[in-house]
Amino acid sequence: MSARKITVLTLAALAVMALLVGCGGKATTPAGETPAAQATTAQQAPAQPTPVPPTATPAPTQAVSAPTETPQAVEDVSKVPWLKSYRMRMTIETSGEAYADQQSSKLEMVGEFVKEPPAVRYIITGATPEDSMEMIQIGNQSWIKMGNSWMQSSQETAPNFDEQFMIFHPEQLTAGWETATKIGKEKVNGIDTTHYRFDKPTFLQFMLDEETRAKYENLDVAQIDIYLADEGYIVKMVTHMAGKGVEESKPDLAGELKSTFEVYDLNAPIEITAPEVPSVTEGLGFTIPEPAGAKQAWAQEGMVMYNVSGMTLAEAVEFYKKGFTDQGLKYIEDSSTTTDTFATLEFQGEKAKVSVMISPDQNTGTLTAVFTIEKSE
Repeated sequence: MSARKITVLTLAALAVMALLVGCGGKATTPAGETPAAQATTAQQAPAQPTPVPPTATPAPTQAVSAPTETPQAVEDVSKVPWLKSYRMRMTIETSGEAYADQQSSKLEMVGEFVKEPPAVRYIITGATPEDSMEMIQIGNQSWIKMGNSWMQSSQETAPNFDEQFMIFHPEQLTAGWETATKIGKEKVNGIDTTHYRFDKPTFLQFMLDEETRAKYENLDVAQIDIYLADEGYIVKMVTHMAGKGVEESKPDLAGELKSTFEVYDLNAPIEITAPEVPSVTEGLGFTIPEPAGAKQAWAQEGMVMYNVSGMTLAEAVEFYKKGFTDQGLKYIEDSSTTTDTFATLEFQGEKAKVSVMISPDQNTGTLTAVFTIEKSE
């Protein structure tokens, strides 16, 4: 995905959304109210996220009531104690001269979250297949799909159900909330909410520093609408910016940017499972030899990497030589090199050639072994 398609100001809009979603506090289930059905764990192939008809994006208007008092709790929905699963949607739309050279004017991200066992799934959709991708993480394993290929990798930590959007500090929101305008009660995605509006001065104070704020002071529209559940979590937020300077790199051109964040399907039976990723050696008549201390770090079509512990470089070279030749592959000595700091090995099989690069990691004391498989014509 081209970096030009998500501009600095677009990222700022995402940050503002994250600000209001990722705030601390405690919420409790109201007395007598029972949370929705418990979420199921990831055991079957996941269906596409359930679409929710978008609520209307509010137009900029004058305040309809006096500023409200700061709510007692404003937080990320993931902090709600009874929550086991949920979905979220984030969209960004751009238009106008400032964005005329961008290939994609709309980007949508849908996320699914399951608390136990920890699992997340994101689907990002742009105007073209090149703008689209999918990511799944279950425990310490993750998969990314770009185009038609999946890449698998291992992560140090499991997905964090509680900190998906923690970017700004809660006190920044608390300070701004005193200037919000209370619009009224509304039902959003089946949830009773109170609609609040932040005008341009409050919007600008959410910017990271004075220099950034100064760049956006000439905007014609700078508004945030927040729909807050009675329990204190953000259900929906709409950010709207328009005028000259909306695109930071083109301050003299006018444009418009609208971004929406919303949560839905709270405690729905969401199932997230690993995609089927074929082995890099499937159908080739051999497998990658794995010593006892080997752990797969990532894999994609035609390539796989392992982190290997408990072996010296020389021991690993001999292990892989024996492991491949015992399976009938021929060791190509003329194309192989071994030094004190790295080794490259090459093997030829009936259906494919295997290239191996082994190098020590000075920081961890382990070896990195990368295998490239080229199928024969």
